[in-house]
Amino acid sequence: MADPVVQLVVLLGSTVTMAVLFGMYMARMITYESRPLEKTLARVENGFYRMVGIDKDQQMSWKEYLLALVVTNAIVAGFVFVMLVTQGVLPVSQGLAGLSPDLAFHTAASFITNTDLQHYAGDQQLSVFSQMVVMTFVMFVAPASGIAAAFAFIRAFIRKNFGLGNFYVDFIRVIVTLLLPVAFVSALLLMFLECRRRYPRRQQLARWRAASRRWSWAPWHPFCP
Repeated sequence: MADPVVQLVVLLGSTVTMAVLFGMYMARMITYESRPLEKTLARVENGFYRMVGIDKDQQMSWKEYLLALVVTNAIVAGFVFVMLVTQGVLPVSQGLAGLSPDLAFHTAASFITNTDLQHYAGDQQLSVFSQMVVMTFVMFVAPASGIAAAFAFIRAFIRKNFGLGNFYVDFIRVIVTLLLPVAFVSALLLMFLECRRRYPRRQQLARWRAASRRWSWAPWHPFCP
């Protein structure tokens, strides 16, 4: 086992390095400066703008930006609520009934506000579809809208005569050129490190059988501590 001091130095060093790199990248996103691989990223982003009919050059006032953010989050929260309530009739439901309306509302409100407070019992109440489609979807949308709001807040101080930007442009750029690449690289890293093998398989199975509890075999790792 590595020396604790070495581990601490590596942890702090890597954290500071990543903070600087991501900070510089996000600063360029805020000010619309050229980023690494700008031409490639711009082509991808422009494709999404055309797909959903967004004018990337349109600037929004603070009221328009706020309205776009609230409406987008409300639509996503409503989608999550409906999906969780009707879980039992959706694909790969595993025989699980939908959540109660109050629990579904709590979960949708919690995740869309980046609180991520879980009052449900993981794989005991949510199906594979709910976990891997519904919850994964909102865990990209909610951070993206929060980061977009932070972009607008910062621009209010540094671009007083040029508007706050466009919420939909910021929203798409954050998901497509920040969150998705980070998630993809992180997933590859976790696979390489074999993080799913967290317990001795035989001993863990023995404990599961002793507990006489129903366990679902599915890719739960992104939602497990």
